[in-house]
Amino acid sequence: MSKREILSSIFDSAVAQRVIAITLLLVALFACAGIYQAGISRALLLDSVHNLRPLTVQAGVTFQDAMAVVFGNESGPLGRPVSMLSFWMDHQGGEELDAPAFRRTNILIHLITALALAVLSLQILRRYEAYPGQASIVAAFVGIAWAMHPENISTVQYIVQRMTQLSAMFSLLSLISYIYGRRQVGSNEVRGLFFLCLAYFPFALLAVFSKENAVMLILIFFILEKTIFTDEPRPRRFMSWYRVCVLAALGVIALGFLFSMPGFLEDYQYRTFTMWERQLTQFRVLAMQLQYVFLPDISAFTLYHDGMSLSTSLFNPGTTFLSLILHLFLLGCAFRFRNSQPVFALAIFWYYGWHLIESTVVPLELHFEHRNYLPMMGPILGAIYYASLALHKFKQRTVQVVIRGGVLVWVIVLSFLTLQLNTLWANPAELAYHWYVVNEDSRRSKIQLAYYYSNGHYYDEGLEVLLEGLEQFPNEITMLLETWNFACQHGLELPYTLEDVASVEPYEYTGDAVSHQVNILRWNLMQNNCGFVEPETFNTIIGKIDQLNMQPQVRASVYFDASGVIVAMDDWDKGFRLLQRAYEIDRNRYILRQQILFAFFIEDFEAADALITLAREEAEKNSWNSPSFLRELDKMQQSARERMASDNGATPAVEG
Repeated sequence: MSKREILSSIFDSAVAQRVIAITLLLVALFACAGIYQAGISRALLLDSVHNLRPLTVQAGVTFQDAMAVVFGNESGPLGRPVSMLSFWMDHQGGEELDAPAFRRTNILIHLITALALAVLSLQILRRYEAYPGQASIVAAFVGIAWAMHPENISTVQYIVQRMTQLSAMFSLLSLISYIYGRRQVGSNEVRGLFFLCLAYFPFALLAVFSKENAVMLILIFFILEKTIFTDEPRPRRFMSWYRVCVLAALGVIALGFLFSMPGFLEDYQYRTFTMWERQLTQFRVLAMQLQYVFLPDISAFTLYHDGMSLSTSLFNPGTTFLSLILHLFLLGCAFRFRNSQPVFALAIFWYYGWHLIESTVVPLELHFEHRNYLPMMGPILGAIYYASLALHKFKQRTVQVVIRGGVLVWVIVLSFLTLQLNTLWANPAELAYHWYVVNEDSRRSKIQLAYYYSNGHYYDEGLEVLLEGLEQFPNEITMLLETWNFACQHGLELPYTLEDVASVEPYEYTGDAVSHQVNILRWNLMQNNCGFVEPETFNTIIGKIDQLNMQPQVRASVYFDASGVIVAMDDWDKGFRLLQRAYEIDRNRYILRQQILFAFFIEDFEAADALITLAREEAEKNSWNSPSFLRELDKMQQSARERMASDNGATPAVEG
């Protein structure tokens, strides 16, 4: 045997293939960490501020305060405490949020998830190896291609989407445990059932408490049974477990979804689209995201998709119908070949299964890239697996070079695009300009660019961008207030007066932070930055905003901020009533605290004392009973009772 033949036999062995696969994967993930490190900045985007700001107020004071952050988040029905706990662990205390530290943790989670994906792929593909070590090489390339994919950048660098990352990571760990347990069931049923239960607890539970759409794990268990495990034995005890923990659980999820429909329909009143329009648009979104898995376009990768056009019917635009046909074709093929081509079926069902919640009738925004973080794993697995099968089938050297080269070039291109886009993320101002250029119909991209212009003291340029947005959306109340506030805050000539804002008919509202702009308006007016406003003008603006369809908490915030301006106009009664209406909508301790302060201002100490007593009762009910808040109540109640006693000529009695 020649040296060449000896070396070939060594490198073609299963052990050598595994060593090569592990080495490739580890080197690639190390490079991935470096690429993502190049994109770290201090910028906080979209709702990262809303979700992370409580850390600066409560976490680090006491354990109870930290738990108020962990269990007080309102991002989802369950509060996502696992994600919030991870943020709390990252925060070092103080008033500043260390965005780079949060992002470094996100990168670490991304790398762990890529490793978990490689392990999961290896478990699945070992059943279908056509030659020694094939599964190891394929699994490594699946993990590398996914880790290096540029569509994942906004998930990793957009700090608050750690919720998506943790959910994905724990979901993969759950599936690894499930597949291992499922393969053990035939030979050691007890051991197999132990790992199946482990898939539920702790991994599935941790995934769901990171982000709620991880309940789709149950559907993926079902899909695994109908694809890669169709020939596996099904002992009696396993079937009992399967009927309860998979079939019955799917029934419960379906019922929960059904009973949630009235709430979904109610929430659509706060959207600029109907449920039917959202569903039609999702056909296009899913087709677009599937295309980007294989042919990514980094100019289209952005946080801001608020300018996306709606599908108003199956044929408007025409791509809606074509997208629907594509989805039906792929699902039909997956169902037809689920037994003969289980990996193909799994790849397709995986993609649509993970998209089932966020891309159907739930009244979420139309499109975010992080929704494809977990679903894209299926198509990547399928594509690389079938490329490896082609290598085995076609023995011609030229064909093999083309296939190997094609996969390698694809992964290298993904890596290059990821590096290019991450470099842009490192400079938030350049990134904001990039998003502004590629999203001409996005209000958010214009507002963000104006913000970065103001940071660089380019106030005129920032105002010009906002005025451009106002030309596109002349009646949009958020843009109207944003533009006026921007000019006022930065000492520019006002493009119009608040009287002009009050005269606009009718207001349009797209759901973008009108409460935030009312808050800034309140600050500008209270600071007398641009002169005060006539009560009639301000009341007209607030009255028109009040007629808009707003989320209850947004409405409460508008009332809260408007009350401060109205009180400054010496209309204490109306200001107090607005605060009361805000509290009826959102039983928030900050609103109640403001009512107490108003009572002090008007020297109604009996009312202040009663409100403080109410605050204590509400604190017990709503987990507000952090030591810092209770101490503040103590001081205010002591002050109120001293003033009451002073007025009555008696000695005050103060509660502990």
